[in-house]
Amino acid sequence: MKNFNLLLKELLRDVRALGSWVFFLLFIVRVMILPNQWPFLNQLLIAGFLILIFELVNRRVGVDYYVARGGVLGWFSSIFYNDLVFNWLVGIVFVLVVFGGWYEGRDWKKVGLGLVLGLMGIGLGVWVG
Repeated sequence: MKNFNLLLKELLRDVRALGSWVFFLLFIVRVMILPNQWPFLNQLLIAGFLILIFELVNRRVGVDYYVARGGVLGWFSSIFYNDLVFNWLVGIVFVLVVFGGWYEGRDWKKVGLGLVLGLMGIGLGVWVG
């Protein structure tokens, strides 16, 4: 049982890394390489900029920023690839990102605020971009 808990903790940590700034930047560079993807790139940049501003300004409010960034990347990558199997995979991975936040001991309120911030980023990115 101890090995299972260790394996689960490591798996969830690795999945949550998909919501890191490094992965966000890799995804943006990937989109920049493709031709004629400026509207998509603009949406990503606007959503990422909103999360970054919120992260820099609101240090007191506990938000799970991995969930916010992971949600933005999950949403926009699902739209980009537009494939049912990929969308299911993104959904499962995003649920693991959210669950991983709880499993690491984060308060559900922080995870929920991360979801809200991610939705705000998606909404602003789609609306403005």
